[in-house]
Amino acid sequence: MKDKSLLILLLLLMIAMGIYHSREKESTNSKSSAGQREASSWTKGKKAIDFNVKLLNGQDFSLSEKLGKNVVLIYFTASWCSPCKIMTPEIKHLCEEYKGKPFTMVALFIDQHKDEVEKAVREYGYPYPSISAVSERELTDKYDIKGVPTFILIGKDGKTLFCKTGMIRNVDVTLKPIIDKELNKTESNVVFEIKFGGSK
Repeated sequence: MKDKSLLILLLLLMIAMGIYHSREKESTNSKSSAGQREASSWTKGKKAIDFNVKLLNGQDFSLSEKLGKNVVLIYFTASWCSPCKIMTPEIKHLCEEYKGKPFTMVALFIDQHKDEVEKAVREYGYPYPSISAVSERELTDKYDIKGVPTFILIGKDGKTLFCKTGMIRNVDVTLKPIIDKELNKTESNVVFEIKFGGSK
């Protein structure tokens, strides 16, 4: 009789644990989905906020120095961001496409430590001579960055042309037409440079 009661008790305990874990998983998935939907409130047509950052190679990057001459793609990323790693070939393709043209890309890592960025650069082989370090929290707040990757494309007049939080699976379809249209507005001989910026 005792054995039967113990068996029933164990069975009820297992059912209760199963229900608990099931609800916990649903709650976690719900929070994760909500987080994925949350994006920067930055909008098209908004004037870019100037910033200065120190690049990993020691050079300084100033957004205001690029505006008026270059189309600028600000790419908020992180060393731990899996979608960002998956997007590396697309980013490389985009940069190669505009090599020698008045287009600049600056990648701002939101990592807390510079060594985490440097490790990621070595591990994943980002194909750029200049990669960012840590982006200041003040800057991510100004651009209302809620997740990575986040892309903010700035025209020569300093106004936002495109903003998206989340992966871009085909830059030829999503970004290239906008960049081409902006570049075709005026002629420029500014030499292409790609620099990933951040500050420590």
